[in-house]
Amino acid sequence: SSGINAEYGGTVCLFYVDRPTPLLVLDRFTKGRPVRTVKWSRSSSTLFYVMDSANTFYLWDLSERDSAPLVVESYSKGLLSFTEMLPSAGPPVVVFTFKDGTME
Repeated sequence: SSGINAEYGGTVCLFYVDRPTPLLVLDRFTKGRPVRTVKWSRSSSTLFYVMDSANTFYLWDLSERDSAPLVVESYSKGLLSFTEMLPSAGPPVVVFTFKDGTME
């Protein structure tokens, strides 16, 4: 199985659980901003999500490319969290929760 972790300077590392050396190191994509959250998708072993300290959300799909995220969205209002919803049909949907209580 594999694991994922984030380091303070915005670097994300993907690991095999039983190996100390990362399989893939993704750095500089947050421009040095700390990563607040990193989550694997529950629907695909190649998708994961990152949120940095500047309220920027990144969607990575390693089956498409590992050089840059597929989606980068910045939010001016305070992004509190996100969660992946799995509809009965179709792709996963990401729902964002903001500090003012609204959802998108």
